Amino acid sequence: MSVEPAVYLASLPDIERGASSIEMGLHRIRALLDALGRPDKCYPSILIAGTKGKGSTAAMTERSLRAAGYRTGLYTQPHLHTIRERVRVDGAMLTPDEFAAAMARVRGAVERVPGPTTAYDVMTALALDWFASQGVDVAVLEVGLGGRLDATNAVAAQLAVLTSISLDHTQILGSTVDAIAREKADIVKVGRPCVSAPQPLEAMAVIRSVAAQRGAPLVVAGTDDAARWDPDRPWDLLTPRGRLVDLAPALRGVFQRTNVLVATTVLQEIDRAGFCHVPLDAARWGIEAVVWPGRFEVLDGVPPIVIDGAHNVESAQLLRVSLEAAFPGRGIVLVLGIMSDKDRAGIVQALLPAAHVMATRAHNPRAVDPAEIAALAIRHGVPATTSDSVGEALELARTRAGPDSVVVVTGSLYVVGEAREALGLAEPSAEPPYNPWASVR
Repeated sequence: MSVEPAVYLASLPDIERGASSIEMGLHRIRALLDALGRPDKCYPSILIAGTKGKGSTAAMTERSLRAAGYRTGLYTQPHLHTIRERVRVDGAMLTPDEFAAAMARVRGAVERVPGPTTAYDVMTALALDWFASQGVDVAVLEVGLGGRLDATNAVAAQLAVLTSISLDHTQILGSTVDAIAREKADIVKVGRPCVSAPQPLEAMAVIRSVAAQRGAPLVVAGTDDAARWDPDRPWDLLTPRGRLVDLAPALRGVFQRTNVLVATTVLQEIDRAGFCHVPLDAARWGIEAVVWPGRFEVLDGVPPIVIDGAHNVESAQLLRVSLEAAFPGRGIVLVLGIMSDKDRAGIVQALLPAAHVMATRAHNPRAVDPAEIAALAIRHGVPATTSDSVGEALELARTRAGPDSVVVVTGSLYVVGEAREALGLAEPSAEPPYNPWASVR
């Protein structure tokens, strides 16, 4: 395949890669969309921001819409194996030829817009334009970072969604939960509905304030006017439209229960707003049939392997709870790689105790030295070994783990992607590595 589109992206300046001369803002993406004829206005959109769960929520929402008979667009980030994963129509990612054709059109628009643009702006414009060209009925868009200044926020979405908010990317979004919530809540549109996950008190106060100021009807998942789990039948989902009995979510892990609530509430509000009708049986199908790799992905075997992209302290804590629920009493051998902008001490502590830590690094310039991760584990009395290869670390972990152990690969979606490739679950991409958030993820 031609790698030219990805090479072009990698050649563009990006604030997130340290191009500080480029002012942050939405003016570039708006100019690009104007040059393309505002393709984002050709279909209704659902915009999803948050710290945790936004990708899973987007995937379940899109799959349910597709089950209801709609032609869907899905834009997510980051990717696991190829940047083409980020743009999907009816569940299918861009082919190499489609990627080249879509990029050629956007490059033409870039040439008509004065001043520099960024790689993330280009990818966002490409997704929105491709969806229009493919005649989608509805698009589900995952915010890349924050919300207020993210390129996706240039879209006048019919519904805004806020998944769980906690501390992450503090060097960019702010050092408190309420500051981060304010950045993310900016995706709420005037007079248009908003769905939120249950939030910490300070985050919920911000969301309620923004929604009130903008006249945006707010529904909080888990409450009486939204989807909520039946306390007497823990896998029955109660909704204002009826009961989903013995729901069996395809995405495992206790943290997904909140994402299921949010996705089901989103589908309820889509129906209420009138731009899509998603029956409850389609919602069930989307929740039970969705495929979203790298999020508590369990590979059965001896030992079983769990692959999860937990990359901040709270996600690591939830992963640990999920492991204890799914594999009670089993020893854990961690394959752990972390990015340098993360709280590595907090992540390591949240994941312990463990029988052994195989400290490793993804092929990413921001990856923490495995020796530092190993030292953190040893400080807590856990033996640790280092490897500069995720594949090698995984193989060593499988050898070390006993029949009553479980191997857990985590700490970064980059590590997850390389582990999946080492396990033969995906072909390594022929494209050069690229991530528009390279300096912050």
